[in-house]
Order: sequence, then C-alpha cells, then structure tokens
Amino acid sequence: MAGDGRVVGSDEDGHAAGLTQVEDELEDLVAGVTVQVAGRFVGEQDVWLVETGTERRDLVLALGGGVVGDLAGFVAATFLRGLRLVQLPTSLLAQVDSSVGGKVAVNHPRGKNLIGAFYPPSLVVADLDSLTTLPRRELSAALGEVVKHGLILDKEYFQLLERDGELRLEQGSGAMSAGVARSVGVRAGGVERGVRSCRA
Repeated sequence: MAGDGRVVGSDEDGHAAGLTQVEDELEDLVAGVTVQVAGRFVGEQDVWLVETGTERRDLVLALGGGVVGDLAGFVAATFLRGLRLVQLPTSLLAQVDSSVGGKVAVNHPRGKNLIGAFYPPSLVVADLDSLTTLPRRELSAALGEVVKHGLILDKEYFQLLERDGELRLEQGSGAMSAGVARSVGVRAGGVERGVRSCRA
C-alpha cells in the first residue's frame, strides 16, 4: 500500500482495541499513512465518513466477525461509489466464508441481507491467532459452512472433512491452518466462477 493515504477502521467492540495495534503497525510501516478509527459502524457511518473528510484514496479496514465485515464492506462499496476494502476476519466463519465471498449487505426489517452489493475486498488477512479466544461451539458452527463448501464445490475436500473434520478445530494442530487455507481456496474458486451464481 502506498503512503500519503488514510485508513478508516471498523472494529467489533466499539472500543477499537484490536485496531490500536493495527494502527500503530501501519503507521510505522508506511510513511504518510494515518489511521482513524470509527469504532462500531452502526447507523451513522456515512455521517462519520463525511465529517472526517474521507476521500476515494482512503481504505476501509474491517476487523471483526461477519457482521462487521458485511457492514464495513457495504459502506466501502457505496461511499463515494467505492473505497478499497481490507477484511481482517476474527471468527472462523468469517475467515472461511463471508470475508472471501464479496457479498456485503445489511438487514432490513422485512428481511435479511436485502440491501447490499457484490464487492470483493482488495485483501483478506486471516490470522488464526485471533481464533484462540473463541468458544469451541462457535468453531463447530463454522465447520458446517466448511462442510457445505466441500459438498457443493469440492468433493475431495468433503471426503477429507468426513474423515477428520473435528481435527480441523484443534488449535495448533496444523489441521486448522490447512483447513482454513483449503476452505478459502474453495470459496475463492467459487467466487471466480461467478460471485452472483455461487451457491456457497
């Protein structure tokens, strides 16, 4: 990423705790980059972006799970007719699915994901260390999406999951790392074949 720009960050808890480290590291790494943290993007994100002078050269960072990625992605897709988007997913489900698919949307009182866009991110960074604090139940729930990827898009992968799916939830086993990488590859392949028609 070139310097002389700005990063707009959105994090999960509204306190920008996770983005503080990202902010420090980015500003040390790239001369001329300023990081401004929006905290929780709810309701008035467009007002915040206008008031802080967001420009087309700026970048939106989404640090959090699928909800944060969807909302920050929708904002990036629509504000100024499109800002660059970087997804930093912190849940297993977001790492293997929503951050990769390019489908960004928000809910409406009459239905889920009714307002949105197809807007693939410029970059996705999935750090498996962010999964260490997640409860086993949440990891297991994400495994269902992984199985769906295999069932629809990669039969060989589905067979591997049938054999050792639970191993892929073990932190530090190497199986989780390999599973996330394989799932992202399968999901990205589906997106490349046509994000609008991808059933996964």
